[in-house]
Formats: sequence, C-alpha cells, structure tokens
Amino acid sequence: MKKSVEGCGFVCIDYIQYDGSVICDIGGTCGNVLSFLCFLGWESCVWMPWYEEESLAHWLNDRGVDARYFVKTKKCVPKIVQVTDRTDKTHRFLTRCPKCGGRLAEICLPTKKHMETDKEVSNLFFCDRISEGILNRAAETALAGGVTMYEPNGLRTYGQLLANSRKFHIVKFSDEKISEKWQQNLLIDLKNEGVKLIIVTQGKDGLKFAVKQNWGWTELRGEKADRGEGKDSSGAGDWLTAIFLDCFLSQIENGGSAFDYDIVCASLRCAMKAAALSCKEVGAQGMLHSGKRIKELERIIGMPLSSEKPVRRTYGKIVCPHCGQEIML
Repeated sequence: MKKSVEGCGFVCIDYIQYDGSVICDIGGTCGNVLSFLCFLGWESCVWMPWYEEESLAHWLNDRGVDARYFVKTKKCVPKIVQVTDRTDKTHRFLTRCPKCGGRLAEICLPTKKHMETDKEVSNLFFCDRISEGILNRAAETALAGGVTMYEPNGLRTYGQLLANSRKFHIVKFSDEKISEKWQQNLLIDLKNEGVKLIIVTQGKDGLKFAVKQNWGWTELRGEKADRGEGKDSSGAGDWLTAIFLDCFLSQIENGGSAFDYDIVCASLRCAMKAAALSCKEVGAQGMLHSGKRIKELERIIGMPLSSEKPVRRTYGKIVCPHCGQEIML
C-alpha cells in the first residue's frame, strides 16, 4: 500500500536571488517536506488556507500534493525572499518588505472546527506550527495507529515547547533554535511521555537523537560535501526529515519494530547523506531539478525515482504585495 502523509504549517513560495536572477519555487518547512515525500512516492495532502491568489495551491497540485483548504483568507500567499552570495556561500532571508515593512510571510492556522472532517487520516501527520486544529488532527492520526511528527519553529518559552512536544511521537529541531539547556530538559521531562524519538540537527557537525529504546543522546557525525560543491544549505533539514521518514516507515512496513534503535539509526544515516547532497544545489528544492543529483539520491536510498523534472520559474523582480514596490536585493 502506498504510504500517505498529511500536514499543516508553513507553506510558502521561495524567491531566491542567485547569479543575477530570481528563482521561484515551493518553500516552507511543511511545504518542502510534503512535496519531497510526494516525490518519493507518497500520497501527500497539505491543509492550507484558500488564498485569493491561487498560484501556491496550483503549484502544489502540479507536484502531486493535494491542497485541502480549511478557511478562506484575504491574506497574501506567504513569501520568503532568500539572498544567496556565491562568494562566501551565505544566505539571508527577508520576511518583511524593506521599504514599507509589510510582512511577506503571514500564515493562518486552523481551529479545531476548521479541521473537523470525515476524511480518513494518513499514515503520518507532520506539522511545524501548532494550533487547536493541528493538535486535534495529530491526535486522530495517533489514535488510528499512525505516526505524528512535530518540528517546532522556535518558541518563546520552554513550557510551550514541552506542552506541544509531548503530543507527538517524533520531535525534531535545530540546535540553533532550541538551546542546549532546553534540549536536556526535554530529555528528562519527556522520558515517561508518549514521545518516541527526539532528533536535534547540528548543521555540518551532524545530529544527535534519543529513541525510547535507549533514552539518551546518540551522536551521528555529519556527511561532508565534496570540496567546492557546496552551494546552499537551505532546505537540508527538510530533506533529512523526508528521507528519514521514508526509510523509517518503509522498514516498519517490511516488518521492522516501530522505533527500534537500529532502524532509527540506519534511517538517520541515510537521511544525512541525502541532506548533504541537497547542499550541492541552490534552494531547498534545488536537488529536484538536477538529473545528476536525483541519480545520486537513488543510489543513497536504493530505489528508482521519477525522471520528470518539476516546474521551476525564474523572475526578473520581486514586488511587495502591500506597497507594490519592487524589493531590491
């Protein structure tokens, strides 16, 4: 049976300035993870608002991701502007217009009523934001025997992080967003909760994880990109999430024990290789547009993938939806 995923959270359009032009693609943690899983053969559905400008929904549908609307909104489609420097391989992100200060990436999250549906839940529920509706759908997924995963975007209080995390099977975050003290507190406070796995990414140094079977940190060292090939680390964490989930769920379907230490470890090692590979292309979705990288990814995961390249657009300029002026980068 085909694996299935549904999710809710940050889905946007990325505008990436690179080499004299602006590349446009699907973006946002939730948008990236769900579209990557769809590319890997999953049935993929994203809960999102209905925007008057439907380019994002159409784009997701073109990638095979089913856009399921929960409310109509007059907010603009969320946008993230990424400026990449080829010289020092750094990038910065704009979430507000530098001229009028208008927010480019406003999001709308569902209430419990918004997500009341008779549609069957999927094998996996993924989110990177929290609302009453999201928590309710995650609980329904868990009750039906599915797996739930939460990637906190960064929270102001430890109490919020703990309260949200204890409602999911898998919690993953970057050590740049969650302090070492909070990480250690989570390990203690979630020991007797329903959380089965905590993953902490550490950039080029790799990651550490704690799984219920062995509730303490295990460190995995990072995969080094070939000298001179690294272009952009944006989206590497989203590739790690998608490849890990695909490997992990495949092992369980093939008779492996859920959240077995060895299965988790092997799945993470595979995912780390894919994440390192993604850094060789520009933008979170860059690897999908390179036949060479897809062939390399096939060797990493041990399965054939679609040879059809998804749509990617190039723009000459970016216009602020609030003031109508061009955003100069």
